[in-house]
Parts: sequence; structure tokens; C-alpha cells
Amino acid sequence: MSTPIMDSFRVSQHNFPLTLYRVEYPGTQTSYSQQSGFQAASTFTPYSINGLRNAVEYHLDWRCRVLSPFISTFSNREHAHNWARVWSENNNHRDWCFVVVVTLMPQHGVTVFRVADLVNRLGINTSLDPSQYESEYLCFQRIPPGAVVREQEVSYPARLGYATFGGDSDSDSDDGYY
Repeated sequence: MSTPIMDSFRVSQHNFPLTLYRVEYPGTQTSYSQQSGFQAASTFTPYSINGLRNAVEYHLDWRCRVLSPFISTFSNREHAHNWARVWSENNNHRDWCFVVVVTLMPQHGVTVFRVADLVNRLGINTSLDPSQYESEYLCFQRIPPGAVVREQEVSYPARLGYATFGGDSDSDSDDGYY
């Protein structure tokens, strides 16, 4: 459920369909099930500008362990894969990591925010470089299972120096999503 405050900052329905990339990895706050789709860790709903600002600031602070009502996604496929690569390197390549492609339609009813817009319009305090969030979008509380197009396991062998994308024989498939 969106609030009037959130509605004034959300991505316009005119920008849909919106194809986004979600990075999934062990330890993420976001949960997933085939019945419910992606669910944010928190059901907090901001009813004021300060509530929205604080929730976004907490979400963007990687050291903060306050549960978030947002699910991070990226509009740029390369950014998502780079994020997955860095996560994999920081975890010694010992765990799985997926990039999930989602396409949101207006009928999905998902409230979506562009992080760069929130940072600028709300005066968000963040230590992140703008390049780290320029293609980031936040989905409020959920991404329904019908929006999931596909998932792709990503592994980054350190000694080989290149990424492999499980499930696809080439990274430029012709299905319109890559």
C-alpha cells in the first residue's frame, strides 16, 4: 500500500513496463517464494517525508541492520552483474549469486522509486558515490511472482578473470531482455 507522500516520489506509471535486475545472494534481507514473489524484510510504511527519508537512508547504509521495506533492483544489466561480481569477490567465491530479471507492469501495483531521484529530492545522506546508485530502483515491500521473467546463476572464477552466466550460452540472448 502506498501513501500520498510515497506517491509524490514514485516512478510514474508512464515509465512502465519497467525491466529491472535483482541480485540475490545468501544473507539478503529480501525473501522469495514462488507463491508470494519477493518480499521486503520490513512492512514499515512511511507516512511522512522524514519517515521516507530515514527508511531510504537506512536502506542505502550497508552497515545499517535496520530491516528495510525496500527491495533493491537495477535498471542496468551490467550494473547488476558488476554488483554480483563484487559481492562474489568479497565472499571468496564460495556462495551462489543470482541475477533475477523482473518486468514490472502497471497492473502489478508495485510502488517503485528511482534512488537518484530520492537522493536529490529528499536530500538523502549517503556515503555512496552516485555511480553506485544511478541505476538503482527500490521496489516497496514486494515484487509479485508474475513479474519474474527468469533468473540466472552468476559465478565469477577469480583465477580466470571473467564471469560466467549459468543458464545462457551467450549473454546477448535475443529475447528482448538482454
